[in-house]
Amino acid sequence: TGTTTEKTVSGDILPRSTIAFAVSPDQKNIFTLEKTLDGSKGYISLPNGSSKKLVWTSPFKEFIPQFISNTNVGLQSKPHSSSLGVFFDVNI
Repeated sequence: TGTTTEKTVSGDILPRSTIAFAVSPDQKNIFTLEKTLDGSKGYISLPNGSSKKLVWTSPFKEFIPQFISNTNVGLQSKPHSSSLGVFFDVNI
């Protein structure tokens, strides 16, 4: 108590357009969902952001991503009281 230590934090920040992300079970890939003017796009990349590849496009934006396995991402629609939800299985 009464003392402070200064430390530097370094790293990369996800783009402002990122609305959700998920990490694969083996932690070798990340899936990022980004908002676009006409919907959303999903990308798979390495944790450091390299090797980014487009794997999903949709006119809808409200999804919750989760890895089902190391090679599949599930995209669940956000719940709403007046409609049934959907779940998409995306093979990355």
